[in-house]
Amino acid sequence: MGEERDRLIRRLGGKPLSEERISDAELMAKRMDHYRREQRLPHEIEALRDSVLVVGYGTLLSRASVARTLGGGMEGQLFTPVVVRDFKRLFNLRPDHYTASMKHSRDPVEVLAANAQPSPGSSFNGLAFRVAREELAALDERERWYDRVRVPLLSFPGEQPLGEAHIYSAGEGSPWVPADGRALLPRWEDVVLARGGAYEVGEEFGRMFDRTTYLADGKTLLVERYREHLPPQGEDAT
Repeated sequence: MGEERDRLIRRLGGKPLSEERISDAELMAKRMDHYRREQRLPHEIEALRDSVLVVGYGTLLSRASVARTLGGGMEGQLFTPVVVRDFKRLFNLRPDHYTASMKHSRDPVEVLAANAQPSPGSSFNGLAFRVAREELAALDERERWYDRVRVPLLSFPGEQPLGEAHIYSAGEGSPWVPADGRALLPRWEDVVLARGGAYEVGEEFGRMFDRTTYLADGKTLLVERYREHLPPQGEDAT
């Protein structure tokens, strides 16, 4: 039956699918486009096609924090642990609406948010989640001090390629990355949300957060500065 079908396709000037040298991904894309034109795609697949994959690495590691921006349904969504290479996570960005925490310093210096800056050889872990395109504007507004850029993703653990996603990143030339940032410290509420969200995933994931999160100087680990205030395995911080 298959051979007769292929002969008929050739006589009609077509090319049998078996003779098309295309990758599995290209074949899947063709099938999906065909089903979409016929309006035969399940709702769940349509939703995936009309969404953007984003990686949270700071306060977006907290599902509750994500839900405050995108709605309570986000807390039940799939959040996938991932690794991003050639970027460094550091607290060196100063949003203009932040007020100092005054938690661990008498001076108003605890005002910095987490950032991811290009840094060959560095890496950090985060949580990948999907955002509907119509909701993306709300997330972009929340993260308006950053640029949204595409980066390759790796699995956690194992670091196998997973495709691409978006992260929010502000380079050294950004007006929100102060030149004198080394005299400033992270906003304590952000530290609690980010580190707590990391350890909710698991101890191994939390420990990678500790190994890959720096102060504004890009050299001092967050846990080195706050060792006496941060519990060893991500319990409620004091």
